[in-house]
Amino acid sequence: MKISTIWKAGLTEDMDAEDRKIVTFSNGIYIIIASLLLFFEVITGGIISIFREFSLQAFIPFSLIFLSVLCLALNSFRFYLMSRSLYLTALIYLMSILPVVHYGPKLSTYFTHPFLLVLSSPLIHLLFSQRRDRYLLLAFLSLSFLFTLFSIDFLLLWEKSVNPQLPFSYSSTTMRINFILWWTFLNLLMAYIQRTNGRFYDSLQVQKELIGKQRMELQFRNEELSLANRELTALNERVHHSNEVLEHRVDERTVELTERNKTLSEYAFINAHMLRSPVSRIKGLINLFSMTNDDMEKKKVQEILMQSAEELDDVVHTISKKLNESRYPDC
Repeated sequence: MKISTIWKAGLTEDMDAEDRKIVTFSNGIYIIIASLLLFFEVITGGIISIFREFSLQAFIPFSLIFLSVLCLALNSFRFYLMSRSLYLTALIYLMSILPVVHYGPKLSTYFTHPFLLVLSSPLIHLLFSQRRDRYLLLAFLSLSFLFTLFSIDFLLLWEKSVNPQLPFSYSSTTMRINFILWWTFLNLLMAYIQRTNGRFYDSLQVQKELIGKQRMELQFRNEELSLANRELTALNERVHHSNEVLEHRVDERTVELTERNKTLSEYAFINAHMLRSPVSRIKGLINLFSMTNDDMEKKKVQEILMQSAEELDDVVHTISKKLNESRYPDC
């Protein structure tokens, strides 16, 4: 299994940025401490010595390694709060209480014991930085403060020598005040950093929500534009179809007008040549009929006038036929 996979143990897709930060950070602490302890035990031969002769000095590192693996497993099963609480409690017990109770304090322990308590207090801020964990944060900080305040008294309680001496010829009150001041300064600094970091993540979350809303609005606008585009495409298709129908009708009308123009041209030709000729002849014959007194000549004029009238009738019939054909081409 890759380290990056172990580092992401317990992470889910529905987590917000702050939850992912806490789980990833706690996994990182477990992995780094376990790796450093295991590397140190391999280099110093601690793995071999624990099988030869059991000792508390060899037991504590392997207990911390096992504790890290256990807390990683708890994170994998989504017991995040239990994992952090167990790890911090066991770490304080294994590092600060168990060695003192078992071996008793040494001269350097009067300095290193409260100093380690002060240095471990920022870990409480980092593991319980979420707002919903503020009561656990206050509880662990209170315990850390009390442990630091009464660290010298705790060590003196388990002191086995008759006349214990403090390092650097400091009095217990002076050392207690110094470590409490260091503890206060370091935790105030961590509180300020956590508050600044919290504001940053709050602003980041607000920007993320704003970006999410803008993305939803943009998606909605894209859907509207897509719908409008489809409607416009359908409208263009209808317009194109209407244009084709209109062009077809214009073509039909053009053919029809062309045929009518042709008919009118023929009618004009008939009117100019075929119709005017018999009409002019009839008019001339009528004038001639009124001018002559001879009966034989009048009879001959009447015969010619009848022929001209029949010829005129034929021409009128032809014109009527042409006009009917132009009006009703299918008849």
